[in-house]
Amino acid sequence: MAQRTYSSISGVSAPIYCEAKVLERAGPQICLDLAADMKPVPKNAGNAVNFRRWVNPAVSTTPVTEGVTPTARALTHADYNTTLNRFAEVFQESRYNYDLDVWDSVKGAADVLGDLIARTREQIRYNAVKAGSNVLYNSASISARANVNGAISVGRLDVATRSLDANKASHFTQMVRASTAVSTSGVRPAYFAFGHTDLLPDLERLSGWQSVTEMAEIPAGARNPQLVGVRGSILFFLSPELAPFADAGAAVGTTGMKSTTGTNIDVYPLIICGQHAVGSVALRGSGPAGRGATKVSILDQPDKSDPTNERVFVSAAWYDAALRLSEEWIQRIEVGVTADPA
Repeated sequence: MAQRTYSSISGVSAPIYCEAKVLERAGPQICLDLAADMKPVPKNAGNAVNFRRWVNPAVSTTPVTEGVTPTARALTHADYNTTLNRFAEVFQESRYNYDLDVWDSVKGAADVLGDLIARTREQIRYNAVKAGSNVLYNSASISARANVNGAISVGRLDVATRSLDANKASHFTQMVRASTAVSTSGVRPAYFAFGHTDLLPDLERLSGWQSVTEMAEIPAGARNPQLVGVRGSILFFLSPELAPFADAGAAVGTTGMKSTTGTNIDVYPLIICGQHAVGSVALRGSGPAGRGATKVSILDQPDKSDPTNERVFVSAAWYDAALRLSEEWIQRIEVGVTADPA
């Protein structure tokens, strides 16, 4: 225990005891990299990141004429490009606190910095995937975010998966067969869906919903703390990092939907994607493996700008990028959530 003395309101000094251990804080809840194809970027290779996919040619049902060589086709490809951006964060602490404070504030800054980097990377990926061109709303009669007025439904999920199936999107997981464990069942090959934790009560009301505790086994490739359940061929990952569009929907009125200000409905994007639909830069070493890696520095020496070393800095910098690799393999459903689940 560490003791410090402060003046009370009456001016009388009284001992106040401080526990020399900081309280636990909320850590990052990260899941979007589960869906991403990770690409390391070599050093000194420019700032452009390129993903390439070969395009499937059309099927020809014309029989080959005997003795005649069929016309050769050209193999075509689709390129998906983005630009590396550099990100940085800096925390500052006074020399006095660094030397005398009972709490190790510099170590605390380094810990918080690591979490902040993870949350920043998650937001970069979220911004990329939620800007896809294929969007559904809570009802077939609605065609704009500003008119969203209801919660998620089985029908909207089925429309989304039907589109992914028709466009030959690949599932992330293989079938999990049922086991002999009581109250559990198997899981179909599944796409991944990502959204905010506020969506959970409405998802749990859907027919066919199966919570993570009711799965015979969590499929390989889907083991993440944010996995909450499955419905049909969709595994759901929910995180408070994936924020809604506040007050972006229809007027609340009598809809019973949640709203930040009480005027318009908050709109929650639920992003459903198939495998290889999202790409991102791998967070690896700064050598040949790639330059997405984070370098954390503690600046704790006097220099020309701080000759008496009054300040200590903890800084980090890294390169990052994320992009959509196939619009056809990403479906976004924009919905409200029930304000007072009953």
